Amino acid sequence: MADGADITQAACMRVMVRAVHGSAPREAGAEMQVWQGGQSGTIGGGVLEWNAAKHARKMLESGAVEDHQSVALGPEIGQCCGGRVELLFRRGPREAAAVLQPVFLYGAGHVGREIMRVLAGLPFAMSWVDVAEARFPPGAKNPLIHANPAAAVALAPDEAFHFVLTHSHAHDLEICHQVLSRPFGHLGLIGSATKKTIFLKRLRELGHRDERLKRLQCPIGDPALGKTPAGIAIGVAHWLMRAQNEMKEPRGEGRA
Repeated sequence: MADGADITQAACMRVMVRAVHGSAPREAGAEMQVWQGGQSGTIGGGVLEWNAAKHARKMLESGAVEDHQSVALGPEIGQCCGGRVELLFRRGPREAAAVLQPVFLYGAGHVGREIMRVLAGLPFAMSWVDVAEARFPPGAKNPLIHANPAAAVALAPDEAFHFVLTHSHAHDLEICHQVLSRPFGHLGLIGSATKKTIFLKRLRELGHRDERLKRLQCPIGDPALGKTPAGIAIGVAHWLMRAQNEMKEPRGEGRA
């Protein structure tokens, strides 16, 4: 056990899903931080999370440093998942909240609204851009309004993901031009194969080389899900989650 000074300084208990057997609400590696009066992150919610948080706070009160639990979700706590979860409880310093991946979404039409709806609650820092307040739905949080949406590109950090789907092909082209003229994490453009061909030609005329243009994704989403706003939004959300998970994995080389 750590000495008394360490226990006093460590005001947080980290609760991690070490392993999953069968069906469970979260995957191995999911974790949350618990302290007296609050918590962040999630191991799946429900009775599992409530019991784990309660146990973590008891450990904080007692000065315990580490513990393990094996929880049968169905027989022991009545959760319908039915699998078994192995939990690790470990005292440590409270960490700052994770930095969220920045995503710039240009366009507040039907597809833009559906993408924002599907992404609500997912771990992304969203910036939503369009030309007028009236184009956003009621209650839209902190919309970025500019007569020239491409001006918002300058506000994005270098690692931002950009998704372009305004009501105007002229705006779309200028946004793509501005993104391609600076560092970026990803550039997605709504449209057909024909639109992509036309845009690539025009972007070459603006001076962009093929090695840069190959990073332009068009169409966005998953064609297998159809062309409805909901289908496109689900495809974009799936791509974003996969891309984020891949960035967390160790790689031998840096990103392009």
